[in-house]
Amino acid sequence: MCVSAVEAREGIECQGIYRLSGNSATIGKLKVAFNHGETVDLSTEDDINVITGLLKSYFRELQNPLIPFEVYDQFIASSKIQDYNERLIQLKTLIQALPTCNYNDRRESEVNKMEQSNLAIVFAPTLIRTPEGTGDAAAVAQQGYASMANMPFHNKLIESMIEQYDWLFDGSKE
Repeated sequence: MCVSAVEAREGIECQGIYRLSGNSATIGKLKVAFNHGETVDLSTEDDINVITGLLKSYFRELQNPLIPFEVYDQFIASSKIQDYNERLIQLKTLIQALPTCNYNDRRESEVNKMEQSNLAIVFAPTLIRTPEGTGDAAAVAQQGYASMANMPFHNKLIESMIEQYDWLFDGSKE
């Protein structure tokens, strides 16, 4: 619904569309309405940043992100491949192996006036992350370090997905 509402308003053409935050109280009210199964009409929301903030919040709060924890290490390893073509081939192989619901959601990327690297910076923390809060305090601290250390690779992965959208998500997966 959020993606459709942004597209309907031609918000995708707005400079920095996903960079700005909407009113957190309004986003919170909309989240509660969605979580309670209420009918939500996003066409009545005046601030497009509320809608984009709601979408980012949804991705951020998934228990298992769109790039699932189970394949996190494989995606990070693929982003470390130096050869660009080889990196993309490995990335496509991994994407094709994702569960259908994860694969289809990632196909929603659209062109806007934000550079691909900026979109990657905005969305990487919500689409790929290490499992958090599992194990003892030392393990949790190590996971936090791994997440920060891998942030450039998170960004590189998402940027590659945006840049090569047509090739990576060519519709070959049912």
